[in-house]
Amino acid sequence: MLNQPASVQERYELKFLVSSEAIAPISRFIEKYCSMDPYSVEAPGHFYTSNNLYLDNRSFQLYQKNASAGPFSFNMRVRSYGETLQVPCYFEIKYKVRDFVRKKRSRVLAKDWMGLFSSDDFLLESDVALKKNLEEFIFLSRSYSCGPVLNVQYQRKAYMALGEGYARVNFDKELRYQKNNEWNFKTDVLSDPDDQVILELKYEKKMPLWMTALIHEFGLTPAVGGKYGKLLPSWTEDGVSSGDLFK
Repeated sequence: MLNQPASVQERYELKFLVSSEAIAPISRFIEKYCSMDPYSVEAPGHFYTSNNLYLDNRSFQLYQKNASAGPFSFNMRVRSYGETLQVPCYFEIKYKVRDFVRKKRSRVLAKDWMGLFSSDDFLLESDVALKKNLEEFIFLSRSYSCGPVLNVQYQRKAYMALGEGYARVNFDKELRYQKNNEWNFKTDVLSDPDDQVILELKYEKKMPLWMTALIHEFGLTPAVGGKYGKLLPSWTEDGVSSGDLFK
């Protein structure tokens, strides 16, 4: 699934919190301008599973950059799709300047992908651009002393705009998370699903008029921060400390 990644994606991103009851009417609205992503078409109920392993360091420096509401931040994650946690895995860096995002993505086909962080001789992606992105991911993780901190799993339904130009709409629901300081996708003790739905609007350069109409039609107000920024404080407040993560 999803095995043809673009090496670099540049776009604007807006996120909104909506209720599960809003998914159907918003879907009907955007289906006048978008077609469903092929992977959503094939998935049961049109939602497919996304598994994400977020990285940070002992002081949660990447989270702090995001939470400070400064003009620049970035996060790092390893992503896999499907209930069976299948390969390939995708290594992603998301650089953010306010609402503008530059995402660098690479792909690893090997089941022992965690070997990237213990060996410099690991077989890398043959595509030059993807290989450079992977090397940048490894460089940043070592420079910032980052390791795994949090697994996040959710169900996604995705749409792509009809016609020319890039525009995308995602519904992400049933967010579940789990503390994790190992290089794997633990799913044994995930939290209960979050009852909120994250609606994402993504576009290049200029927001399509239909997106503007969507925001006004449903009275949407942009949410602050991404999934990592939303979920990390919810379990640090429950007593999880950086010392617990880096034993």
